[in-house]
Amino acid sequence: MKYKLEILFNGQIAKEELYPEAIEDYFAISDDLMVIAVCDGASESYDSKNWAKLLSSKYVKEPNLSEQWILNAIEEYLNKYDFSSLSWSKQAAFNRGSFSTLLGLQFHDDAIMDIIAIGDSIAVLIDDMEYIDSFPYKTSNKFQERPSLVSTNTDNNHLIVESGFANCVRWDLRDKKSCKILCLTDALAEWALRNHEKGSPVWDKLLNIRECSDLHKCIVDSRIKKDMKVDDSTLITLEVIQK
Repeated sequence: MKYKLEILFNGQIAKEELYPEAIEDYFAISDDLMVIAVCDGASESYDSKNWAKLLSSKYVKEPNLSEQWILNAIEEYLNKYDFSSLSWSKQAAFNRGSFSTLLGLQFHDDAIMDIIAIGDSIAVLIDDMEYIDSFPYKTSNKFQERPSLVSTNTDNNHLIVESGFANCVRWDLRDKKSCKILCLTDALAEWALRNHEKGSPVWDKLLNIRECSDLHKCIVDSRIKKDMKVDDSTLITLEVIQK
Protein backbone atom coordinates (compact mmCIF):
# COMPACT_ATOMS: atom_id res chain seq x y z
CA MET A 1 0.00 0.00 0.00
CA LYS A 2 1.28 3.45 -0.95
CA TYR A 3 0.67 6.74 0.82
CA LYS A 4 1.14 10.41 0.16
CA LEU A 5 1.06 13.70 2.02
CA GLU A 6 -1.56 16.37 1.56
CA ILE A 7 -0.95 19.96 2.68
CA LEU A 8 -4.05 21.10 4.54
CA PHE A 9 -2.65 24.50 5.51
CA ASN A 10 0.51 26.55 5.58
CA GLY A 11 0.79 30.07 6.88
CA GLN A 12 2.73 32.55 8.95
CA ILE A 13 2.10 35.51 11.21
CA ALA A 14 4.90 38.00 11.81
CA LYS A 15 5.95 39.16 15.24
CA GLU A 16 5.36 42.74 14.12
CA GLU A 17 1.99 42.74 12.40
CA LEU A 18 2.68 46.08 10.68
CA TYR A 19 5.89 44.71 9.15
CA PRO A 20 5.07 41.26 7.74
CA GLU A 21 8.08 41.50 5.41
CA ALA A 22 10.38 41.37 8.47
CA ILE A 23 9.36 37.81 9.37
CA GLU A 24 12.36 35.58 10.04
CA ASP A 25 10.53 32.24 9.78
CA TYR A 26 10.82 30.45 6.47
CA PHE A 27 9.53 27.15 5.16
CA ALA A 28 9.91 25.24 1.92
CA ILE A 29 7.98 22.30 0.48
CA SER A 30 9.17 20.11 -2.39
CA ASP A 31 7.03 19.94 -5.52
CA ASP A 32 6.16 16.30 -4.82
CA LEU A 33 5.26 17.16 -1.19
CA MET A 34 7.72 14.56 0.12
CA VAL A 35 10.13 16.95 1.85
CA ILE A 36 9.28 19.88 4.13
CA ALA A 37 11.66 22.22 5.92
CA VAL A 38 10.88 24.85 8.55
CA CYS A 39 13.46 27.36 9.75
CA ASP A 40 13.23 30.07 12.39
CA GLY A 41 15.93 32.72 12.16
CA ALA A 42 17.24 34.11 15.46
CA SER A 43 16.42 37.81 15.69
CA GLU A 44 19.57 38.78 17.56
CA SER A 45 21.86 37.57 14.76
CA TYR A 46 22.95 39.20 11.50
CA ASP A 47 20.44 38.73 8.65
CA SER A 48 19.05 35.48 10.01
CA LYS A 49 16.07 36.00 7.70
CA ASN A 50 18.09 35.09 4.61
CA TRP A 51 19.97 32.33 6.44
CA ALA A 52 16.66 30.69 7.37
CA LYS A 53 15.44 31.06 3.81
CA LEU A 54 18.62 29.50 2.40
CA LEU A 55 18.56 26.56 4.84
CA SER A 56 14.92 25.68 4.21
CA SER A 57 15.31 25.85 0.42
CA LYS A 58 18.54 23.84 0.48
CA TYR A 59 17.10 21.09 2.69
CA VAL A 60 14.14 20.56 0.39
CA LYS A 61 16.55 20.15 -2.55
CA GLU A 62 19.09 18.07 -0.60
CA PRO A 63 17.57 16.40 2.48
CA ASN A 64 20.83 14.80 3.55
CA LEU A 65 22.20 16.76 6.49
CA SER A 66 25.93 16.45 7.16
CA GLU A 67 28.91 18.59 8.11
CA GLN A 68 29.70 19.14 4.44
CA TRP A 69 26.06 20.07 3.78
CA ILE A 70 26.32 22.85 6.38
CA LEU A 71 29.70 23.99 5.07
CA ASN A 72 28.24 24.26 1.58
CA ALA A 73 25.29 26.24 2.92
CA ILE A 74 27.64 28.61 4.74
CA GLU A 75 29.70 29.16 1.60
CA GLU A 76 26.55 29.92 -0.38
CA TYR A 77 25.44 32.41 2.27
CA LEU A 78 28.81 34.17 2.54
CA ASN A 79 28.98 34.58 -1.23
CA LYS A 80 25.89 36.78 -1.08
CA TYR A 81 27.71 39.59 0.76
CA ASP A 82 30.51 42.04 0.08
CA PHE A 83 32.12 42.08 3.51
CA SER A 84 34.30 45.12 2.72
CA SER A 85 31.22 47.25 2.02
CA LEU A 86 29.74 46.67 5.47
CA SER A 87 30.11 49.14 8.33
CA TRP A 88 32.41 48.07 11.17
CA SER A 89 29.40 47.28 13.38
CA LYS A 90 27.81 45.14 10.67
CA GLN A 91 31.13 43.42 10.03
CA ALA A 92 31.32 42.52 13.73
CA ALA A 93 27.76 41.15 13.65
CA PHE A 94 28.51 39.29 10.42
CA ASN A 95 31.55 37.65 11.99
CA ARG A 96 29.51 36.52 15.01
CA GLY A 97 27.25 34.71 12.58
CA SER A 98 23.63 34.24 11.63
CA PHE A 99 21.58 31.55 13.38
CA SER A 100 18.50 29.51 12.59
CA THR A 101 16.60 26.40 13.59
CA LEU A 102 16.12 23.62 11.05
CA LEU A 103 13.22 21.17 11.14
CA GLY A 104 13.29 18.76 8.21
CA LEU A 105 10.67 16.15 7.35
CA GLN A 106 11.17 13.51 4.68
CA PHE A 107 8.15 11.36 3.82
CA HIS A 108 8.36 7.95 2.16
CA ASP A 109 5.42 6.47 0.29
CA ASP A 110 5.29 3.48 2.64
CA ALA A 111 4.10 5.96 5.31
CA ILE A 112 7.44 6.31 7.06
CA MET A 113 8.40 9.84 8.12
CA ASP A 114 12.01 10.73 8.92
CA ILE A 115 12.50 13.93 10.89
CA ILE A 116 15.64 15.84 11.80
CA ALA A 117 15.65 18.80 14.18
CA ILE A 118 18.16 21.44 15.19
CA GLY A 119 16.62 23.96 17.55
CA ASP A 120 13.11 24.46 18.85
CA SER A 121 10.85 24.21 15.82
CA ILE A 122 8.81 21.04 16.29
CA ALA A 123 6.66 18.43 14.55
CA VAL A 124 3.56 17.08 16.30
CA LEU A 125 1.90 13.77 15.42
CA ILE A 126 -1.88 13.66 15.82
CA ASP A 127 -4.01 10.58 15.19
CA ASP A 128 -7.79 10.63 15.31
CA MET A 129 -7.54 14.11 16.90
CA GLU A 130 -5.38 12.76 19.75
CA TYR A 131 -1.80 13.80 20.51
CA ILE A 132 0.58 10.89 19.88
CA ASP A 133 4.09 12.36 19.88
CA SER A 134 6.15 15.47 19.19
CA PHE A 135 9.75 16.04 18.19
CA PRO A 136 12.26 17.26 19.21
CA TYR A 137 10.40 18.61 22.27
CA LYS A 138 7.70 16.72 24.12
CA THR A 139 7.15 19.19 26.99
CA SER A 140 6.77 22.96 27.07
CA ASN A 141 9.49 23.49 29.69
CA LYS A 142 12.11 22.56 27.08
CA PHE A 143 11.52 25.95 25.49
CA GLN A 144 13.14 27.57 28.51
CA GLU A 145 16.47 26.08 27.46
CA ARG A 146 18.79 27.72 24.94
CA PRO A 147 18.42 25.71 21.72
CA SER A 148 21.20 24.59 19.44
CA LEU A 149 21.07 26.50 16.16
CA VAL A 150 22.72 26.22 12.77
CA SER A 151 25.19 29.09 12.36
CA THR A 152 27.04 30.73 9.49
CA ASN A 153 30.07 30.75 11.80
CA THR A 154 31.54 27.24 11.76
CA ASP A 155 32.92 27.68 15.30
CA ASN A 156 29.32 27.74 16.56
CA ASN A 157 28.37 24.44 14.97
CA HIS A 158 30.73 22.12 16.84
CA LEU A 159 28.02 20.65 19.12
CA ILE A 160 25.85 19.82 16.12
CA VAL A 161 28.75 18.25 14.27
CA GLU A 162 30.01 16.33 17.30
CA SER A 163 26.57 14.86 17.87
CA GLY A 164 26.76 13.29 14.42
CA PHE A 165 23.43 14.95 13.54
CA ALA A 166 21.81 12.34 15.72
CA ASN A 167 18.77 14.42 16.68
CA CYS A 168 16.37 12.54 14.46
CA VAL A 169 13.34 10.29 14.72
CA ARG A 170 11.42 7.93 12.45
CA TRP A 171 7.63 7.78 12.69
CA ASP A 172 5.82 4.72 11.32
CA LEU A 173 2.42 6.07 10.27
CA ARG A 174 0.99 2.94 8.64
CA ASP A 175 -1.25 1.84 11.51
CA LYS A 176 -2.77 5.26 12.20
CA LYS A 177 -6.50 5.90 11.77
CA SER A 178 -6.50 9.54 10.72
CA CYS A 179 -2.94 10.79 10.77
CA LYS A 180 -2.02 14.47 10.73
CA ILE A 181 1.25 16.26 11.41
CA LEU A 182 1.68 19.84 12.59
CA CYS A 183 4.91 21.78 12.04
CA LEU A 184 5.25 24.70 14.46
CA THR A 185 7.87 27.31 15.26
CA ASP A 186 8.66 27.99 18.90
CA ALA A 187 6.03 30.46 20.14
CA LEU A 188 3.15 28.47 18.69
CA ALA A 189 4.75 25.17 19.70
CA GLU A 190 5.32 26.18 23.34
CA TRP A 191 1.74 27.45 23.61
CA ALA A 192 0.31 24.24 22.13
CA LEU A 193 2.32 21.87 24.34
CA ARG A 194 1.69 23.93 27.49
CA ASN A 195 -2.08 23.89 26.93
CA HIS A 196 -1.93 20.17 26.24
CA GLU A 197 -0.17 19.66 29.57
CA LYS A 198 -2.80 21.75 31.36
CA GLY A 199 -5.58 19.53 30.04
CA SER A 200 -6.83 22.19 27.61
CA PRO A 201 -5.55 20.87 24.28
CA VAL A 202 -5.63 23.16 21.27
CA TRP A 203 -4.96 20.53 18.63
CA ASP A 204 -8.50 20.71 17.23
CA LYS A 205 -8.20 24.48 16.92
CA LEU A 206 -4.90 24.23 15.04
CA LEU A 207 -6.06 21.35 12.83
CA ASN A 208 -9.17 23.27 11.78
CA ILE A 209 -7.25 26.33 10.60
CA ARG A 210 -7.59 26.68 6.84
CA GLU A 211 -7.12 30.42 6.27
CA CYS A 212 -4.40 32.83 7.37
CA SER A 213 -7.11 34.97 8.93
CA ASP A 214 -7.96 32.03 11.25
CA LEU A 215 -4.31 31.66 12.24
CA HIS A 216 -4.06 35.40 12.80
CA LYS A 217 -7.10 35.38 15.11
CA CYS A 218 -5.80 32.38 17.07
CA ILE A 219 -2.41 33.99 17.62
CA VAL A 220 -3.58 37.54 18.31
CA ASP A 221 -6.25 36.39 20.77
CA SER A 222 -3.62 34.35 22.64
CA ARG A 223 -1.18 37.25 22.63
CA ILE A 224 -3.81 39.58 24.07
CA LYS A 225 -4.42 37.07 26.87
CA LYS A 226 -0.62 36.94 27.36
CA ASP A 227 -0.85 33.21 26.79
CA MET A 228 1.55 33.18 23.83
CA LYS A 229 4.93 34.76 23.32
CA VAL A 230 4.99 37.56 20.74
CA ASP A 231 7.16 36.11 18.01
CA ASP A 232 7.06 35.09 14.38
CA SER A 233 4.83 32.03 14.07
CA THR A 234 4.56 29.38 11.38
CA LEU A 235 2.02 26.56 11.06
CA ILE A 236 2.00 23.78 8.48
CA THR A 237 -0.66 21.07 8.65
CA LEU A 238 -0.11 17.78 6.83
CA GLU A 239 -2.34 14.74 6.35
CA VAL A 240 -1.24 11.22 5.43
CA ILE A 241 -3.60 9.60 2.94
CA GLN A 242 -3.60 6.51 0.76
CA LYS A 243 -2.74 7.04 -2.89
